[in-house]
Amino acid sequence: MKKTLSGIIVLLVLFALAPRVTAGTPYLQVYFDDEFLYWSANCPSAPIGTVFQTIYIVGHDFDAWLNAIEYRLVLPPQLFFLGDVIPPGSLSIGTSPDGIAIAFPVPLNAYSPVLVSRVSVLWMCDHCLPNQERPICFDVYPSSGYLRAVRWPDLSLIYGTSGSAVICATGPGPYCADLPIPVERTTWGHIKAMYR
Repeated sequence: MKKTLSGIIVLLVLFALAPRVTAGTPYLQVYFDDEFLYWSANCPSAPIGTVFQTIYIVGHDFDAWLNAIEYRLVLPPQLFFLGDVIPPGSLSIGTSPDGIAIAFPVPLNAYSPVLVSRVSVLWMCDHCLPNQERPICFDVYPSSGYLRAVRWPDLSLIYGTSGSAVICATGPGPYCADLPIPVERTTWGHIKAMYR
C-alpha cells in the first residue's frame, strides 16, 4: 500500500511539473507586420531614407502575466532607429537600441504571443544586394546582463532569449545567438529529498 501511494505521488508530481519541462524557452521576436507573420523583409525599392516602417516586438512562450520586461534591440545599419512606441500608460526607461525597461500598468497576458512594444525605423537601403543579409537580434539589458520579464502577481523573474529576424535573407536561420539564462543551483541530495 505504501509503495502504491508513493508511486501515485511521484506520478502526480511529474504531471504537475510536465508543463514546465515541455514549455519552450521564452523569447522576443521582431515582426514586420501587425499580424506577427513576417520576421523577414527586404530593403524597399525606394531612395535611401524615404521609407518609414514600424516593427513589432513580440513575446513568445512566457506563459505568465507580465508586469515588466527589459531587453536591448540590436538593429543592423540598414534600419535607422527613430523611436519606441510603448503601450499607452506604460513607463519606460531607455531606448530599444541602448536597452529599455518597460513597466505595464495592467499586466500583459503572455500565455500566447503578446505585443510588448513597437519600434519606428527608417530604411537606409535600396534593394537587397549580395551579402547584405543582416539579423535583427535582441541582447541583454545592460545593467542586469539578461533579457528578462517580471511575472505578476508574485514578481518572479522569467529569463528569455532572442528570436531571429532578418533583412535580405538568403538562407535559413538561426541568425541570433542564445542569451544567458541563469540556472538554479542545487544538490543531488536536495533533489532526492523532494521525492521522499
